[in-house]
Amino acid sequence: MTVNKGQRVRVYYNLRKHCLSVMDKKTGLVIAHCDAINLDNVKFIVSKAGLERVRRNKRKSVIAFVEGDFAFSNGEKVIDNPEWTTAYFNPYKVDQFMVGDQAIHETTRCYVLGKTIYVKDSAVCSVQ
Repeated sequence: MTVNKGQRVRVYYNLRKHCLSVMDKKTGLVIAHCDAINLDNVKFIVSKAGLERVRRNKRKSVIAFVEGDFAFSNGEKVIDNPEWTTAYFNPYKVDQFMVGDQAIHETTRCYVLGKTIYVKDSAVCSVQ
């Protein structure tokens, strides 16, 4: 199955396959695996119930997603580029995705490369 440009997807790092899994937002089915992906109109989602379960059981599980419109799966030059900032999520330390010490909920574009998330236009990120 292929991913079409503009298709709404959810992306997470697959611990067993050591790559990104791409889920169709509508069906919830994994439709692709890749090492890197670019998304537009991005939301960062963390399951509160899943977060509590991971902390209680101290066992990793898929509880967080980067959701957005598929742009393309080849890379951009984001490393050492001042237009891009890294975001992260650690369920044992924070409740949501973070840029530095600020929570991030959405952005115009992001590039996910393995376990690293790069956020573009951090000035227009929705931080609460």
